[in-house]
Amino acid sequence: MKRAWIYFQNPFLTVAAKSFKRAVKISTYHDSALHAAQGDPFFAAMYAYYHPFHLALLAAYNQWKTSGGTHKGATLTVEQLLALLSPTKINRWDALVQAVFAKGTGDYLAVFPNGHQPFQTGERDERVNAVEQLSKAMEVYPSLSSVKSEVDAFYTQLNDARTTQLGNLGDTAHYSDNADEKIRKAMIAMYADLGLSINKNPETPTTLEPLFDLETVRNHEQVIFTGTLTDHETEVIAEHTFADDDELRLENKGDTIIRFYLANIPEDGPGANPVIELAAHHKQLVKATDFGSLANHFLKVENTGTAENHYKVQFL
Repeated sequence: MKRAWIYFQNPFLTVAAKSFKRAVKISTYHDSALHAAQGDPFFAAMYAYYHPFHLALLAAYNQWKTSGGTHKGATLTVEQLLALLSPTKINRWDALVQAVFAKGTGDYLAVFPNGHQPFQTGERDERVNAVEQLSKAMEVYPSLSSVKSEVDAFYTQLNDARTTQLGNLGDTAHYSDNADEKIRKAMIAMYADLGLSINKNPETPTTLEPLFDLETVRNHEQVIFTGTLTDHETEVIAEHTFADDDELRLENKGDTIIRFYLANIPEDGPGANPVIELAAHHKQLVKATDFGSLANHFLKVENTGTAENHYKVQFL
């Protein structure tokens, strides 16, 4: 396929494709530079044209960030409930059932045909469904009505939390698409401003460099990292100096739980540092500060299972 002439390739869109945060950065720089130059009618007109695109970009970006935080909170609620399910809840329900049916009897096995395993392992939805199935298994036993009521109440909590989580995932995707579109329009408007600027002073266009954040545009630091992990493999994703307001999007593309953390040197484990666990086939938006001390510069990932896994990390 014929490659477009380099001057027809919008460099601002290239920045936006790599990072929402960088797109906001170069847009804020350009908008501020135009605002400061409004004494010149030419730049005043350019500012009047560009500023609405910048405001739309900021609004969509902030909404996307908020939706990500909501999803993170909803995810935590589900994880907390699942952690409560096993061992606390399931051990209590098992004991209550054994008070009626001795362990190993036919009636006991009808209630717990696979023991505690369905409540301890598997995907979120599988474990939530296991609680519902436990309730159904108790329906035919009036003597288990009180414990069934406990199971039903906990299932309602789990189901509500999971429904909220999935709804927020949809919101996050929607707001991400909206932010992407508003950023794209702002980057196209900035490219138009570049053309207008060159047209104003074609003999010495470099005099107009202060209108654009060229340092960020020219900075092609890698922001997306992908990799494959074998059985219980740990690897360094990147060495990076994080700022307090930096954010990352973590993605687990495999069937095992993977763990992310910061280490002081490549050979270190997490030690006492916070570890962020990501369930199979899940994504999560996190702040750099969620990893604890940012004096640690090595971002690492660990596969907790035996199956091969794949991950993706994006610095936003």
